[in-house]
Amino acid sequence: MKKFFCVVLSIVLCAVIFSSCGAGGRIKKNDDGGKISVVCLIFPQYDWVKNVIGDKTDKFDITLLISNGADMHSYQPSYEDILKARNADIFMFVGGESDEWASEAAEENNNENRIDINLMEITADSAIEEQTGVNSKKGDEEEKEYDEHVFLSLKNAEKFVDAISQAVCEKDGENAAEYRKNAENYISELRNLDERYKETVRNSKLDTIIFPDRFPFIYLFTDYNIKYYAAFAGCSAESEASFNTMIYLIEKVDEIGTEYVMTIDGSDKKLAETVVRNAKKKNIRILTLDSMQSVSLDDINSGETYLSVMKKNLEMIKKALN
Repeated sequence: MKKFFCVVLSIVLCAVIFSSCGAGGRIKKNDDGGKISVVCLIFPQYDWVKNVIGDKTDKFDITLLISNGADMHSYQPSYEDILKARNADIFMFVGGESDEWASEAAEENNNENRIDINLMEITADSAIEEQTGVNSKKGDEEEKEYDEHVFLSLKNAEKFVDAISQAVCEKDGENAAEYRKNAENYISELRNLDERYKETVRNSKLDTIIFPDRFPFIYLFTDYNIKYYAAFAGCSAESEASFNTMIYLIEKVDEIGTEYVMTIDGSDKKLAETVVRNAKKKNIRILTLDSMQSVSLDDINSGETYLSVMKKNLEMIKKALN
């Protein structure tokens, strides 16, 4: 299926290239009224951009591609999405397995003035190899794959905001001082929240969380040395855990003495409910961590922000560790 999608994607990319190139192979710009076009693949990028540009919204045309609540891993770009990304002044994507189309679109660069912000490229020196489930093993010859949920780290977010600030300043030098100041203020908020995470974990009774679900939070947990046992890797398409995996997680709940297990947003919670039913300790509750992979425009219009989600995640982690 993946191979088929890659073939289809290559055909779409070729169509975009030939249909969007003007004389000399240059891509024609959209009729955006002279605004700076910023195309973001996922919600965190969109929110960071808004914080950096601040009051200068009249100078920018910002597009969030995944805006209907679809999961990042199942999103398939339309012809229009790819064209919009290629025509952008600034194009932001993750750079992982789930958005290979974006990396390919960036490489097929007929828009020499576009600035690409690839999150995994920015954090390449601190990339973490994707982990398997608690009772899974990788084959010796399997190619290394790195976890792509780099945006769930506050420390990484600081790097991304800095990259956005540089790109925006390059596109609108007249207001560069204001964009830099906005970025500095936002990074200060990220650092303050980072300190709250450190303090919370430092003062917690436990140091381990049980996660009977997919686990895209490896960067977040690694930042604060939180131990975990998860059923699946972050990007796993699996939904049925093996008998041995379930027994292992149940035993860990009893061993640790926790009162909570955790799931990811959008989960059906079936695995977590099985663990809860079969643990010796009763009245164990299920908490949810938000991975921000399927935030919709309705959520944004209701006031959802990167910081608000990360603050809610902190409260969930605090509960789970106490």
